[in-house]
Amino acid sequence: MAIDEFGREIPHTSSRRGGGNSPPPPSPPHSSSYPPLSAMRYEDMGGHHHPQSHRGNSSSSNNNQNNHHSHSFHDNHRHAHSPSPKRQQVTRSPSPMRKRRRRHPVEVYVDEPLLCEYLWQKENATQDDETNDETTTNSAENSNSGSNYASYRKKYCLDFIRSFFNAHLDDEWFRERFSPLCRRSVAIRRRERSIREATLLKEVVSHNEASLEMFLSQCRLGIGTKTKKRKRGDSSAGIDDPDEDGKEETMHVPLSHMLSGAGSAVKMSDVPPYVTDGQILHAVREHGGASATSGVRICGSTVGLGEGGSSSCSLQPKYCNSLARMVWVVFPTKDAKDEFIDNLTKANIEANRATPTPQNRTIPTKQLPTPPTLELDIDCTDTYSRTEIDYDGKGSAPPLTDGHSSIKKPPTKKCTVIIHPLYNALEKQQLVVLSASLSSKERISRDKTAALMLARAMDTLHIPSGLRLDDLLSATFNSEDDKREEDVLDVAIAYLRRVHLFSFYNACGAQREGDVMSGLYPTGPIHLRLKDADKILEKMEGEAGGVAPTGDAAAGATKDMLVMRLDEGIAKALEESQSRIGSEKADVDEKTDELAKEIEQMEDKSKKTWMHDHGLLDADGRARCSFHFCRKLFKDKTFLHKHLLKKHPEYLVAEQAKCHDNFMMQAWETEEVRPLPQILVDCGSRFGFVPVTVTGCDPDVVDPEPEIHAKEEERIKRLEEEERERYQQRNANYHKNQRNDYHAGNMPENYSNSNEANPKAGGNQNSGFVDVDDMKDEKVEINFDNVDVPMPPTKKKKKKKKKLL
Repeated sequence: MAIDEFGREIPHTSSRRGGGNSPPPPSPPHSSSYPPLSAMRYEDMGGHHHPQSHRGNSSSSNNNQNNHHSHSFHDNHRHAHSPSPKRQQVTRSPSPMRKRRRRHPVEVYVDEPLLCEYLWQKENATQDDETNDETTTNSAENSNSGSNYASYRKKYCLDFIRSFFNAHLDDEWFRERFSPLCRRSVAIRRRERSIREATLLKEVVSHNEASLEMFLSQCRLGIGTKTKKRKRGDSSAGIDDPDEDGKEETMHVPLSHMLSGAGSAVKMSDVPPYVTDGQILHAVREHGGASATSGVRICGSTVGLGEGGSSSCSLQPKYCNSLARMVWVVFPTKDAKDEFIDNLTKANIEANRATPTPQNRTIPTKQLPTPPTLELDIDCTDTYSRTEIDYDGKGSAPPLTDGHSSIKKPPTKKCTVIIHPLYNALEKQQLVVLSASLSSKERISRDKTAALMLARAMDTLHIPSGLRLDDLLSATFNSEDDKREEDVLDVAIAYLRRVHLFSFYNACGAQREGDVMSGLYPTGPIHLRLKDADKILEKMEGEAGGVAPTGDAAAGATKDMLVMRLDEGIAKALEESQSRIGSEKADVDEKTDELAKEIEQMEDKSKKTWMHDHGLLDADGRARCSFHFCRKLFKDKTFLHKHLLKKHPEYLVAEQAKCHDNFMMQAWETEEVRPLPQILVDCGSRFGFVPVTVTGCDPDVVDPEPEIHAKEEERIKRLEEEERERYQQRNANYHKNQRNDYHAGNMPENYSNSNEANPKAGGNQNSGFVDVDDMKDEKVEINFDNVDVPMPPTKKKKKKKKKLL
C-alpha cells in the first residue's frame, strides 16, 4: 500500500494480481534454494559414520534463528503481475516498499514465500517464453514434470518441515515429544511428581484438627458470585453483588486447589526453546546461595501449545508461531526465594541492569522496593555441538584454518531471560464462576460420582496404595455422617488438579506443572460454583412463566451446551483411564516402551564404541586419552574409562544422542498435528502475504488466493449494488420533490407536460438541474463565414521627449 510524505497509508485500487508495471515474481523455491539436507543430517540418519556428518552442527541449528535466512521476504521487491483481460481493473503504479517491524517466524526456516497458483503459473509462463526454440522439446518435458502446482506446493511444505526438524532436533522440548526414550522418562517424572503431591496432601489432613479444618475451608468451591457488567458511566459496576445485609461479598482463591510451592515460585517469561531446564537450574543456583542448592525444581510450560487450537481441551494446536515458553522456579521455602531475588538484584545493579534508583543506593535494601523485572544470564552452550572439537569421532582436532590454533572448547552461548520477582501466583490466579445449571445440588451429586470414578481410575495407574483419594477421604472425614456431598466433590476436584493435573470442570489434563500455574491453558483456571444456584434457577423459571419440571424433565432442562461438553469430556477421560488399567506399562503404551528399550540397547553399544575409539594403548599396556587437548596417560584401560566418563561426559552424550535420530524422524513424519509456524503465501501485491497452516501426515496447505479473490469480488459487487440503490433512491426523491413543488404551484405550467411525458428527463428543464450521472454528449457547430470581425484602431505614435543634458 502506498504512503504519502507523512507516512500515512494511501489505499489503492490495483488489479487482482497487481499492476502491470511490476517486476516479475520470484521463481519457485527449488532444492538448490535450501541448504543440502545431508548437511543438516535429515537424510543421513542411520547412515555410516563420516567425519563431515558427525551429528551435524547443532549450535548452528540453534543459532539458525538468528543467522540462517536472516533476510526478510520484504527485503526483495514485491512481485506483481498484470491481470488477465477478464479481470482487468483500474491499475496503478506499484506502491513503494515498506519494511515490516517484525519478521514472521517462518522466515527462519525458508528463503521465499509460497507462491499462489496464479503467480506460479505466470512465472512458469514467463520462463517458457524466454526459452529458445532449439530447446523447446526439453523445456516441454521439464514443464510436464514440474508444472504441477500441487507437487510444487507439497515439495515446499516438505522442505519446510525438514528444515524445522533439523533446526530443533537437539532441543529438549523436541526430544521429549518425539523420542520414545525421552517420552518414557518424562512419564516417569510425572508419576514421581504425582506421588510427591499426594504425599503432601496426606500430611496436611493428618497433621492436626486445625490444619484439617483449614484445608476443608480453603477447599470449598461454592462461593462464586456473578459480577455486574460494567456500563459506561456506572462507577459501581464491576463489583460483587451485595448480600441481603448490604455487605459486599468477595471471592477468595481456594488455596487447597493451588499446587504446592505456588507461593514460593518465581516467574520467567519468554524463555527460548533451546534453553533446557538443567541450564536454568544451574543459573539459579549460582545466585541462590546455600538455600538453593537442593529442593529447587523447574516447572516449565509445554512448548507448542496455544495458537490455532480450539477452545476445547485438545492439547495439540493447529499451529505454533511462538516456541517461547514460561518457566516457574519453585523454591523450597519463601526465604530461599527472597534470598535469590536479593542476590540477583545485587548482580543486576552491579551490571547496571536494574531500574533507575536513587544515586546513593548501591545495594538493595528493605526500605526501597524491588524492581519489577530482573535479568538472568543463562549459559546455554549446546551439549551436542562437538564437531568443532571431536572432528573424526576419535578425539582428533579439526584442521587448522587461517593459521589459527585448534579450539579446545565448544563456542560459548548465553542468553538473557526476564524474571518477574513481584509476580504472585496466588494473587494472579484466575477464577471462573460456573453457570447455575452446573452449580445446582442435583448436578453436585452426579459430579461427585464422576469425580470419584475418574480419580480412582487414575490412582490405579500412578499412585500407590495409602496415598490415593479414598485414603485421603478416610483421613479427612471421620465418619460417613460427616461426608457432605459438596465437600467430597471439592476434595476430589482439588486432588485431581494437584495430583493428576486434571481440571474437572474443563474435563482435560495438563502435561506439565507450568501449564497449570501459568493460567494460559484450559487447566489453569479454578472454577467456582455459583452460590444459591437453586434459587437462581427457580427465579429464572418463574420469570419465564413455566412450571418447574421434575424428574427426567428437569435433567433435560439443564442440558445446555456447557453441561453437554462437560459430560462428554469426563466420559472420554474416564474411558481413556480405564482402558489403561490392565496394561503392564501404565506410564506409556507398549509400543513406546519397546522402542525405548531398543534405544537403550543402542546407547549401551554406542558407549562401548565411544570409549574404545577415544583410548590409545601403548606398547607397555598403558592407556592414553585420545582427545587432542587432553592426552593424559593412565595405567590401564580401566582408569582411562573412568577418566572419560568423569572428565568428558558431554562428548559421550552427544554420541548417544544420535541413537534417537531415526526414531524421532519417524515420529515426526507420522505426526498429523505438528508444532509448526504458519507459512506465508504470496497472493500478489493486492492481497499480500497470507498465513496458512501446514496440516496432515503428508504436509500440504490450501491455496488461499481463490477464496480471498472471490470474497473481494463479492465485496466489490455488493458495494456497486449499494451505490446503484442509493442513486436510484436519490433520483426518485428528486422527482418526488419536483412533483410536490408543481402541485403546490411553485413550478411553471410547461413542467407538467415535460415531466409527465418524459420522467427520465430529470424534472423541470427550466430549473437548471443537471444530473452529472446522466449527462449526454451534445455536438455544437460553429460557423464563422458571415462574421464581421472589427479591426482594432491604429495606435498613435508618441513623441519621444529629449533628455536635458
